[in-house]
Amino acid sequence: AVVMASKSNVPDIINFELDYVTEYNYAMRGLLTINAGQLAVEEGEVRVYFDMRYPVTASGGTVLARMRAAAAPYGLRVWKRHEMRPVYMDKNSRVIRSLLAAYREQTGDMGEPLVVGGGTYARAMKNIVAFGPGRPGRASTEHEADEHLPVEELLRLREIYRAAPSELTRLAESNSFFKERQKNCCENGARPI
Repeated sequence: AVVMASKSNVPDIINFELDYVTEYNYAMRGLLTINAGQLAVEEGEVRVYFDMRYPVTASGGTVLARMRAAAAPYGLRVWKRHEMRPVYMDKNSRVIRSLLAAYREQTGDMGEPLVVGGGTYARAMKNIVAFGPGRPGRASTEHEADEHLPVEELLRLREIYRAAPSELTRLAESNSFFKERQKNCCENGARPI
């Protein structure tokens, strides 16, 4: 989240937001989304709290520096409140291919994997990816008043989630690093992971 403050007025902040997003998307060749989610008057200033999602090809520092430079002509101050870096795993990575194999085996759907822009548990650690129930053609009710999945979809997900660990285990067992680690571990009397 980024905070922008002005001693003058809100229209400057709104004009800045519209100008900045257009310029950023053009310059960075990636999608930046920005949501002015909260407006407050604090410490004699009008403050707008933004939720921003920037492309994985950018860095939070670069985005913030560009924002500050673009906000200066409007007399606006900009600072970072906190940052949740984007998550990215190549769709051709062995992990994604293994998860897709489990999904495709159960669904027969050979389409491209879906990518979402929300904040997921995948941000908690490196090298993990959210693997969830979103599917093409199914209405998305996530975070809605009547969030739900049909029972038949839950049963299908159960089968996908049963198959996924098997696929990932095959991947781990084929990985020479894993095999060497397991060999060293067991030779020292420890149990393998």
